[in-house]
Amino acid sequence: MKKVSIYFWEPVLSPHKSSLFQQLSVHCDVSEVWCIAQATLTSDRVSQGWSMPDMPGVNIVIAPDQSQVTQIVECSTPNSIHVFSGIHWVPCIVQGIKATLRAGRRFGIMSEPRASEGILGVLRLCHSWTTEKRIRRNAQFVLAIGRNGPTWFRSSGYSLGKIFPFAYFLTPVKISEATERSARGRGRIRIAYVGRLTRDKGFHIFLKALEKLSSLVEVTIIGAGEELALLASFIEQKEIPLDYVEAVPMEEMPAYLSQSDVVVVPSTVKDGWSAVVSEALFAGAAVVATTNVGASICLTDDFLGVVTKSGSDEAIAQGVEHLINCGALSDMNRRLRSEWAAKHLTGEVGAQYLLQIFRHTFEDGVRPLPFYAG
Repeated sequence: MKKVSIYFWEPVLSPHKSSLFQQLSVHCDVSEVWCIAQATLTSDRVSQGWSMPDMPGVNIVIAPDQSQVTQIVECSTPNSIHVFSGIHWVPCIVQGIKATLRAGRRFGIMSEPRASEGILGVLRLCHSWTTEKRIRRNAQFVLAIGRNGPTWFRSSGYSLGKIFPFAYFLTPVKISEATERSARGRGRIRIAYVGRLTRDKGFHIFLKALEKLSSLVEVTIIGAGEELALLASFIEQKEIPLDYVEAVPMEEMPAYLSQSDVVVVPSTVKDGWSAVVSEALFAGAAVVATTNVGASICLTDDFLGVVTKSGSDEAIAQGVEHLINCGALSDMNRRLRSEWAAKHLTGEVGAQYLLQIFRHTFEDGVRPLPFYAG
């Protein structure tokens, strides 16, 4: 493959894309990587423990004005590839797409699905159909993030041949054996919930599911949100051992997850990816996630986890019990989950996969299997 320059256009800098960008920047088929973002990491994400790692080798531009956007695009070579994380609303992305079309540069979209629930979802679909005609015609690929990404882009008119399943590819953190422990040794299974304590994230469903479990469990909850009062009431009324932490720095999250047997992600509305699924698998924990969770596409086998319907505490409880009873929580399966994640979800794997997509799209190479296959 002829060396390419890759330009990523982002709403905000994201720690969940930094590994992909860095791995591309050192790949022999890539001459340079640019990240053009409208803003740095938002304050609400920082308050949740997020931090932005350094990205050596990646050229970063923050909040460019229109003339800078035009200059960046026009100075890119005809062999460059521009990847836009979204289509609407974000100034540098809207202006960047227009400049790319004017300059005749190669480009594509990397995006989660838009929210599709209810009447607002119907309006968003109509909006995509009526405003994205030129982009549908000229974009050469769509990196559709998560279980529901490909369906959204297909339903909004993009050619099936242009759509590729995609993910957030992360950097695994090595956990020492001394840090890892299994709650089973104390006769209880350790269940974890990580994320905002909101109804959209299904936190109320999670608490109801805990009441339906027949197995002895202990619980870790990490996050903050509008349902904190509901959690306080649950702790007061129930006798389930429970640890609550409002926020954990990103670099410490793997240690917490390595101490969990099952991580539950019960989102009741479409969740583009949910990085905690990837982090849980890296740490060896099994996952129970609803079909609304984008990363549930990874749960292709019992040893990885269970996918359930949304909004059902009964289904969540059954999923947890199934993992307990089928032997998925054994030490051997913990190792297998970590190994599977290392082969499918790292920045290095994502970089190789993206370049395979480029070879297929621009050089008639073989269409790659989805990142989660095998």
